[in-house]
Amino acid sequence: MWVYELGSLVFLEVNQAATQNYGYTRAEFLGMRITDIRPPEDVPKLVELTANRPPGLRYVGKWRHRLKSGAVIDVDISSSTIEFGGRPAVLVVARDVTQQAQTEAKLREVEGRFLALIQNAPFVTYVKDTEGRYVFYNRESERVFRIGSDQHIGKTIRDVTDPGFAALVNEMDRKVVATGEPMVTEMRFPREVEYEWAVVIKFPIRDESGKVVAIGGFDIDTTKQKHAELALATSEAQRQATEQRFRRVFDLVQEGIWIHVGGKVQFANPAAARLFGAK
Repeated sequence: MWVYELGSLVFLEVNQAATQNYGYTRAEFLGMRITDIRPPEDVPKLVELTANRPPGLRYVGKWRHRLKSGAVIDVDISSSTIEFGGRPAVLVVARDVTQQAQTEAKLREVEGRFLALIQNAPFVTYVKDTEGRYVFYNRESERVFRIGSDQHIGKTIRDVTDPGFAALVNEMDRKVVATGEPMVTEMRFPREVEYEWAVVIKFPIRDESGKVVAIGGFDIDTTKQKHAELALATSEAQRQATEQRFRRVFDLVQEGIWIHVGGKVQFANPAAARLFGAK
């Protein structure tokens, strides 16, 4: 905390916390101006602020201050005009927020990287409020559902695709909020959507008290895998149908027909069974 004179900007008084935190003695402070504890590039802004400062109590915001050691710290400034020793002055309260500012900067960096990760994820990613309204969706969501950036923020799935599919999605959202449990299912998407089949994953997002405040979700494209499964199932069904047709033909033939591998009979039609007296 300190007091400086309006106009000259010289220090008139400082408290012990200021001398301890900034590294100057009281005598050194009283021989300085408030511009001396600012980085040079911040001085013009400071001079303009003090020249146009209105009277009364004022929150000045976050500024950078330079210590005697040359280190620069972040401070939160509040001030009030007063009269000190018969001179117009300003009382300043400075709170060191360097660690807080560094923490916030790291958080912004982490958030930026996380957002970049989510935005470039090769699957649909979104967050909804508990009423099913979108509060975030990534670029893959825009591509798959053919919607613009932020075009459907505040809207629901009913505004994006057909009512039948939307009703199924809304029911899943409702269950996640009601039960507080995640859900995983495979769904076939409407024709106008880029995915034909996808694994849909939904999960609750909670606040610090544990209350469900939002719904998170991923839609992962499984169209190629689904087509492969369907093709395999179709191929197996065709094989079984062909085998049954040949069996019916062999059963009708009056001559004995049998197949053996390594001396062991693997197949014999009824005529062959009668020929060998087998059942």
